[in-house]
Order: sequence, then C-alpha cells, then structure tokens
Amino acid sequence: MIILALITLIGTLAIGILSVNRILIMERGSESVLRVSIEEDYDENIKNQVDNAISMLDAVYAGYENGDYSYEEAETQRRHT
Repeated sequence: MIILALITLIGTLAIGILSVNRILIMERGSESVLRVSIEEDYDENIKNQVDNAISMLDAVYAGYENGDYSYEEAETQRRHT
C-alpha cells in the first residue's frame, strides 16, 4: 500500500513539474511574440506619422508651386504644419 502511494505521489510530482516547465516555456514564447508585435506596431505608427507629415508638406509645396501661396505664406504654412 505504501509503495503504491509513493508511486502515485512520484507520478503526480513528475506531472506537476512537467506542467510547470511547459507553462514557463509557453510564457517565454508568448512574451517574445508580444514584444515583436509591440515593436512592429511602434515602427508602423512612426512610419505613418512620417508619411502624414510628408503629405502635409507636399500639399503646402504643391500650393506654392500652383501659385496658391507666396514663398512666405508657404514657409508660414510649413512652420505651422
């Protein structure tokens, strides 16, 4: 009876240890995926902000080229963009 209880206890401990090990491995993997996702989102956000700034400046420059703005007006628009 004692031997059976010891075998059950050892088996339960082994399963518990393996489960904790798997959980830690999965946690590290999900942390890595989350970090990559956050970095990609950050990079995409920066790219979009730069693209927006370029678009606004292009619009001011196009207005200058079309004669909608004088050079001084375009400079003022650029500074406020």
